[in-house]
Amino acid sequence: MTPKFPTYREIAIWESTIMENNKKTLIPPNDFSDDELEVWCRILDSLEDGWITDLQRDSLVAFCRHVVQADYVAGLIREAKDNRKIDDIIEFSKLLNKLTAMLDRENRAVSSLATKLRISNQSLRSSKESPEARASSFKPWEDDDE
Repeated sequence: MTPKFPTYREIAIWESTIMENNKKTLIPPNDFSDDELEVWCRILDSLEDGWITDLQRDSLVAFCRHVVQADYVAGLIREAKDNRKIDDIIEFSKLLNKLTAMLDRENRAVSSLATKLRISNQSLRSSKESPEARASSFKPWEDDDE
């Protein structure tokens, strides 16, 4: 008998019931797919506790759904490119145009939500840590010897 591994949903529900130091954890929606739940867990696991608040929960839900939708559309594009049954180049280009427009919309939504949730690379790094800030640490009024 092979062991049954828990699904992402079971893990998220289990983790959401654990309360550490009376901290409230965000609970994912019940209607999340396993892929959406995987994105949810990956995002929350990569951030400090309390980074996403209850007020931002709906934005995080939308972010997870858009990420999964973008992956799905990207898969459709790969499928369309690999599908050699499409003989009509005009039909193929129309299909590809629609799919890439859909992917662009999803990517824009993901980017916008990541910025609003402060989970983009730019948001996670302070300006003092940037390579430009470290390179320009020399102050003209200080001596070169220091």
